[in-house]
Amino acid sequence: MEFQEEQRISVMWMRILFLIIIIGSLAGVLLGGMNSGHEPQISDYLGAVFCVAIVSLVYYMVFYTKLKTSVSMMGFAYEYFPFVWREKTITKEMIKSWQMQTMKSGFQYGGYGIKQSYFPKKTAFMMGSRNAVEFKLHDGKTLIFTTNNPEQLQLALRKYFSQTEIR
Repeated sequence: MEFQEEQRISVMWMRILFLIIIIGSLAGVLLGGMNSGHEPQISDYLGAVFCVAIVSLVYYMVFYTKLKTSVSMMGFAYEYFPFVWREKTITKEMIKSWQMQTMKSGFQYGGYGIKQSYFPKKTAFMMGSRNAVEFKLHDGKTLIFTTNNPEQLQLALRKYFSQTEIR
């Protein structure tokens, strides 16, 4: 492997927002059950448990799933479980062009996580960094991956894919 990287979404305001939602959900259901005029039943708390379970699952999927990328002579490989189940490789033959870019904001492609558009066919893996590599493939698709190590990634890509770089 010439280059390897693991990234997670690590945006503090999103974490705070999730905690507010969890606390608000618990408080609303628990206080609503206590103020209903009857002795609280187990069914009064099931809504809170269900809500916290769903928000916790989403929290885990947002903040603990990893985007794994690597560059080798085989190509550019990526995996983002559970959204991309198995490692996929973009081979040298698939790449029409590639370029490093600095994005204006984290919302340039619609926020964080995996973002897809169908017209044009574009998939962006946004983990919070403003540095990214953009691959344009021969089949018309565009894939964008953020990186925390743009210099190292660019060196590795130039080693194997220098003829398709846009400068």
